Amino acid sequence: MDHESSLSESTPLLSPPSNASLRENHFPHFPPVAVAVQRILELERLIVDEDLFADSSPIQGPANEYTVAISTAYALVILLEARKRKQTLIPTGYDIYKDWVSITKVKTQESLLEDAITRRWTSFISEYRSIVELDILFWTTFPYTNAISKSQLRGIS
Repeated sequence: MDHESSLSESTPLLSPPSNASLRENHFPHFPPVAVAVQRILELERLIVDEDLFADSSPIQGPANEYTVAISTAYALVILLEARKRKQTLIPTGYDIYKDWVSITKVKTQESLLEDAITRRWTSFISEYRSIVELDILFWTTFPYTNAISKSQLRGIS
């Protein structure tokens, strides 16, 4: 059977991406999303920088071409979830001054988180990225907790 006779209109022009298994893998070196977010939110003075994710190596051994996409996906999920949690804090309504101070602090922290999100995203797209890397960035899921459940987050969630 020659090559032309094995093709039909139902044959895809492009083979399916080989990164599907990468996106579905669990990365045991990443702490669960809830743990990492809690660690960020518990900081007395919210400092979000690259060092926060330094101990989170997604792949054991040497880096591969997808390491940057995977670690960026993880960082963005953490930062976006932390910003979401900050936005849901509700003032008590009992002490106007304390509520104002609390809201001001939250708004400052939200701003820091948004700056960190923008820096991480800008850093990622400052170089050419393949379709596979973008696919990994947007669709890789990370477990929310240590519990064995289907609760997972991804950048597009």
